[in-house]
Amino acid sequence: MAGIDYDLHTVAGKLALCAQALREANQTLPSGLPPCDDGTELWCVYFGAEEAVREALATVRGAMAKV
Repeated sequence: MAGIDYDLHTVAGKLALCAQALREANQTLPSGLPPCDDGTELWCVYFGAEEAVREALATVRGAMAKV
């Protein structure tokens, strides 16, 4: 089980860094950017990605608690 625990910690660390990078990118986007081709505002893409990463991180942390 030690290998699984280490792998989960590694994944959790990488997901946390990814969420932080997405949060910082979202905060530094200039205002007034044109929307994506499908009409989606760019900040929504970054926010949605950050939310997905945070959910994945919560899942990994839940798995870590069971190991």
